[in-house]
Amino acid sequence: MFLNLAQAAETFHARIRERAKLLKEEYEKKKEEYDSIKNEILKVHVDNKEHYGWLKKNLSYYLTFSMRLKEIVDFYSCDVLDKIIGDKDTFIEQVVISRNYYTHYSSNLKERALNGSDLFHLAPKLKIVLVCTFLLEAGFDKDKLNKLLDKHRVANFLTNL
Repeated sequence: MFLNLAQAAETFHARIRERAKLLKEEYEKKKEEYDSIKNEILKVHVDNKEHYGWLKKNLSYYLTFSMRLKEIVDFYSCDVLDKIIGDKDTFIEQVVISRNYYTHYSSNLKERALNGSDLFHLAPKLKIVLVCTFLLEAGFDKDKLNKLLDKHRVANFLTNL
């Protein structure tokens, strides 16, 4: 279920934002960070020198899953949802690392990926993020969404899992 939710978040962002690449200005602001990520990917995943140049060029401006999830969490943020996911950076990191590990089985992510009950508790948080994004896209007001989430005590339910 977790991988399906992660894929849904990535696909949702791609469809709603209708862009796969960063704007050049966005890339330049965090060039050092993005280049570090790109170099890590190239070092770990590319053995074929013919593919190295092509991949290096094409990784320059593409939105990563982490960037997409951060945009979703920031753009669709509301009070109750923020309480549910807790620290946004930690939530995003846990989702991204776990998704990348369970999708690619990269040995360097194994120790950092959530598993067992930790992964079990992460999935419903991601599901509620997606439900909130769908509701807000469908026209729900953030105040009404907060009231709806609070009324049904979603935050309490997740906290007590």
